[in-house]
Amino acid sequence: MNVNDANKYIKDSLKAYCDDMIPERAFEVKAPHVLFLNEHEFEEISKTKAHFNFELPIVRFIVINIGSVYYLIAAGDKNLRCDNIDFSEEEIDNVIFLGCVESLKLKIPTHISAYQIIEDICEPTDDNDKGYPIETVCKFFEPIKAFRIPEEIAQSKELLLPLLGKIIVSNVHLRTLQFSEYTMNSYVDFFDSGFFDYNIINSFLSYCWRYSFLDVYRCLEPLFRHLKLPELKAALGIDASIDDIGELLDKHCGWRPQETGSMQQLFDDDTDYLSVELKSRFKNLEIGDSSNEKVGKLVYQLRNRIVHHQDKYSPIENLLAQKKWDGLIGCILDAITELRKKFPY
Repeated sequence: MNVNDANKYIKDSLKAYCDDMIPERAFEVKAPHVLFLNEHEFEEISKTKAHFNFELPIVRFIVINIGSVYYLIAAGDKNLRCDNIDFSEEEIDNVIFLGCVESLKLKIPTHISAYQIIEDICEPTDDNDKGYPIETVCKFFEPIKAFRIPEEIAQSKELLLPLLGKIIVSNVHLRTLQFSEYTMNSYVDFFDSGFFDYNIINSFLSYCWRYSFLDVYRCLEPLFRHLKLPELKAALGIDASIDDIGELLDKHCGWRPQETGSMQQLFDDDTDYLSVELKSRFKNLEIGDSSNEKVGKLVYQLRNRIVHHQDKYSPIENLLAQKKWDGLIGCILDAITELRKKFPY
């Protein structure tokens, strides 16, 4: 980590914000280094590296290491909590702040007073050429939280991403939709099973039921090839994975599994892809006009009605009552978890 680059980012951000908010005046951060660092902190900064970066519209994560110690830094939400017993929240110090400020592109929130920046930093009353304490600088940027995490998790996306997913869905204040306790548990169970999918997070953060439903439905689509291709793979004696075979067939032959048939096959009473209990819960949702209608077909038809909706005067959100949207999303989440245990990809 280059301490000069990090300090330059802080200085440029503060100056640009003040220039933008009060354009009739020109400002300058005179201190060579905005943050005051002692000799030990300078040494620690030289050992700091930024690694994995994970961004969402409402919160952003980055992993940094300071020597042999790894931290997960979260930016954008001061109320974010983490209940993982392997993660311990740490106080934000100079080294952690400088270690992530540029990599995360920390922003200055619009409610910050430019005059306060000018008073505290741009035009100090004393000749401070060594920099300022962390409390003076950090308060002008969006909030961050730091969690110390085990090295084996920090160095593995396969381990870290499901844990990040669980952190997000466990912070209920991030959501817009009022999911039931059952559906909230279904979100957590998916990530607790060691899986990750951006679509699941998008579903949780969605502002409307139909898009939340579509995002979880998208997670079913990659599984369709696992219904159709195992026999072909065995017949041809191919060593490639089902997903690789599916991608090659799509690229060279334009072949993709037929969705209607795949959905019916997944949810059919005569197959064992899903548990009997889960199939029963799907049926009890009564999302069709008749209890005799096939669940897989109904779910696929609902997907089509949303995707191909064109009537600007028809509220597509009213296709289902809120309770049924919630129940359907929870059931699909459970189906994805069950299916991915059978068809890992």
